[in-house]
Formats: sequence, C-alpha cells, structure tokens
Amino acid sequence: MNDTKRISILLIIVLLLLPAGTPAAQDLSPEWKWMITRLQHGAIHDNPQEVREAASFFEDVQSGPLPADMVSLAQYTVAYADYQLSVMPEVPPAEQKRRLDQAQAILEQLTESDVSFAEAYALLATVYGIEIGRSGLKGMFLGHKSSSAMERAAKLEPNNPRVVMQEGIGAFFTPKIFGGGQAKAEALLRRASVLFDREPPDHAWPNWGRAEVHVWLGLVLAKRGDKASAREEYQRALAIAPDLEWVRRVLLPQLATMK
Repeated sequence: MNDTKRISILLIIVLLLLPAGTPAAQDLSPEWKWMITRLQHGAIHDNPQEVREAASFFEDVQSGPLPADMVSLAQYTVAYADYQLSVMPEVPPAEQKRRLDQAQAILEQLTESDVSFAEAYALLATVYGIEIGRSGLKGMFLGHKSSSAMERAAKLEPNNPRVVMQEGIGAFFTPKIFGGGQAKAEALLRRASVLFDREPPDHAWPNWGRAEVHVWLGLVLAKRGDKASAREEYQRALAIAPDLEWVRRVLLPQLATMK
C-alpha cells in the first residue's frame, strides 16, 4: 500500500470517529495539514513531484465519507495543485495542458455546486486567464467567463486577499481598453498586500498568496521601469518565503539585466 492510500485510510478513520455534529473544520485532520504544507512547499520550490503527490492525496480522499464542505475544499485543493503544475517550467508541456484543463473542469463544476465559494471563482478566473494567454483566440469566449467569475468572487468576498490579488494579476495581463492596465493592477495588488497583513498567518486553508502578492507587485513595478521598488517587493517576498525559486532564479536576475 502506498503512502497516499495509507494516509487516506487514516483520514477516513479519523472522520468516522468524530462525534455527530462536529464541524468539518480543517484543523481536525493532521494529514490534511501535512499534505497542504507539502503542496505549498512544492509550489514555492518549483518541485512538481511534491505538488503531484498532494494532488493525488486530495483526489483520493474524495472517495471517503467527507462532509460536503470538505469535499469542496478537497476539490479546490486539487484544482490549485493542477494550476501550480500548469505553470511550472519543469513540467512537460503536455502535462501542463492536461493539468490546466483539469483545473478548469474541476473549478467549473465546483462553482456550480457551491455557488458561495469565492476562492473557487477567483481561481477559475485565473485559470481562464492562463488559457487566454496561451491561446489568444480563446479570449473570444473565455474573456467574458473570466471577468464574470472574478466579479462573482469579488462580490462574495471583497476583502479576501487572494481574490483581490488574483483580480490584480488579471488586470496586469488585461489591456487598459478592456478594463485592465498597470495602474489598476498596482492598486489592486497594493490593496491585497494590506489585506494579507490583516489576515492571520495561521489562517485556515486556502491561505496561499502572502509572498506571491509581493512578486506580482514587483513585476508591475519592473514593467514600468522602477527597478528599485521592484527589488524591494521581491525582497519582501523572499522575507516571507526565502526559497521562492521564481524570484531567486528568474526575477532578480532579470532585474539585474534591465537598463
């Protein structure tokens, strides 16, 4: 029996032993916490294998007797893992596409079954944005879907830092004529940064993005030629996640070569 299957069985046993009426809170399962930590570690270190293992775990646990809110959370986590794998440079292009397609399918189904899950709407908008970026023709029918999903997320949780951050990322890649632009992206990302500062570090999952918001703000500042401020944001990201590979291996070296 592999480790993922063994952990899944242990999780099912834990859930079965819970007294009736116990909320399906995330802190009830050390296994979930451990795998989420592994997922986040893999994302920061650009380690596809760790992220794949986490995705497999959260796919497997859905076959067990989980409360509805925990099923939604497991589905979201698989989609998040797929999203991360779809943008990792070491992942083969065919797998990147498959993972992105799977993330889209999961999130579309999840937002239909759980219409109040703001995080799922925001991540779906981001996935649509990646799809558009890789094939401009898809913008003709995914652009509206992306903006609608983000609007829904913002309406549900306007002060959720991940929602605001992903709205800012979307604005970064959207021309001003279509409602995006660098000024809008910067304003949203700065607001997201403030919201992350207000969110407790031990906030229940989903709680990713605390370092990433500074990375994206740095990208906005670098694009307008403000190298000093961009470097400050990258350093803020590294202060939170010292091993953030994207910053260390790509963005800081790029900044050093900018004129």
